[in-house]
Amino acid sequence: MIQKKSISKIYIKNTSWLLLERVFRTSCNVLIGIFLARYLAPENFGVYTYVIAVVGISSGIAKLGLDSVVVRELSIGHLSKNKILGTAFRLKLITALGIFFIGLAGVSLFNSTTIQFYISLVLISNIFQSFEVVDFYFQAEVKNRMISILKSLQVLIATIVKLIFIYFNATLEWFIFLIILDWLLLSFFYGVSYLLDKNKLKVLCIFDSKIAIKLLSSSWPVMLALISSMLYMRIDQLMIQHFLGYESLGMYAVATKFYEAWLMLPVILSISVMPLLSKIGADHSPHSHEKITIIYAIAFWASVIFALTSSLFSEIIILFLFGISYSEAILYLEIVVWIAPIAAIGSISTRHLIGIGKEKKVFYRTITGLAINIFLNLLMIPKLGLIGAIISSGISIFITHIVFTFFDKELINIRSNIIDSIYIWRLLKKLPIN
Repeated sequence: MIQKKSISKIYIKNTSWLLLERVFRTSCNVLIGIFLARYLAPENFGVYTYVIAVVGISSGIAKLGLDSVVVRELSIGHLSKNKILGTAFRLKLITALGIFFIGLAGVSLFNSTTIQFYISLVLISNIFQSFEVVDFYFQAEVKNRMISILKSLQVLIATIVKLIFIYFNATLEWFIFLIILDWLLLSFFYGVSYLLDKNKLKVLCIFDSKIAIKLLSSSWPVMLALISSMLYMRIDQLMIQHFLGYESLGMYAVATKFYEAWLMLPVILSISVMPLLSKIGADHSPHSHEKITIIYAIAFWASVIFALTSSLFSEIIILFLFGISYSEAILYLEIVVWIAPIAAIGSISTRHLIGIGKEKKVFYRTITGLAINIFLNLLMIPKLGLIGAIISSGISIFITHIVFTFFDKELINIRSNIIDSIYIWRLLKKLPIN
């Protein structure tokens, strides 16, 4: 019992540090997003959002789906940690370089030479992203204090620099360039944190072909799901630009900024408990069921409160923070935030599935949702504009995370977690009063 309590305390401390860092990062990103939106105005902010969307998709490919798989393998401890980290680093680096050179050839598909330049420039950031394997190490070791502090320092520096650029009336090109500097600075702090933990960076040069095959055999469904997920999150932005233009995309980006910022919290929660889900995710005992259901319930009901609050104060949020030029986004914000509770459940269930080795399930349901989203966007955006894009996202997310789970007989336990988290009084009856 004492050992279980000490383990629980470790997870709580780990979750707290990770949560604080991600909340701080999200807060800074929201803050700088507000200043950027006001400074750039809808059309230029739409261009900035479009570049981020395109490069975000390439980032999903560069990750190779290794994040959760590496954390799981490090947590289990059956293989050499140095070999896992070194192999994962080399795989991500090679992929990032490949994406960069392919991207240089692919940008010619864009009509605007300015957009071609922006995308070519930001593709470099994927190379620095390879160093995030250090983050996987700290997640698996359940000791996020030091790296959380250093990552918070990085985002603070990046935020201050962007505010200085706004103060001195920098052009859009400078803010595009800062995306690369953000990742460069973050990779530097990854290296510092790893060295401070009495490790040697030379382990990142280790490569084991057998481990590479093992990691990729587990990660390819996650990679495809991640690419599908990135398309899922960004395809509406690309299609909005295509059908409605950059100004409408700027409006949409402002409306969804709070929604996307909030969704980082369920993601943070799911990442921080990933080692726990890997250990007890397949355990069908009532005690394990209650623990996992509590995680689902926190994500769902916190998102309901967020949606209600954001809807009630949408006019104040948009006009006060972004200005009168974004007044059209008030209605969009009122609607889009109600997708958050279902998306929050989706974030937790995705990590849950990976934790119990059901990566293929993640891929199948995500690719299904992507196909539905694209189909609905093609139908609704030309007719309903931005409202159509929001409705399309809501329907596809509901089908992906709820309908898919409820009709899959192998996911009966996750279905039970979701039901008990929504009907929270069922969970409360099972918990001890004292």
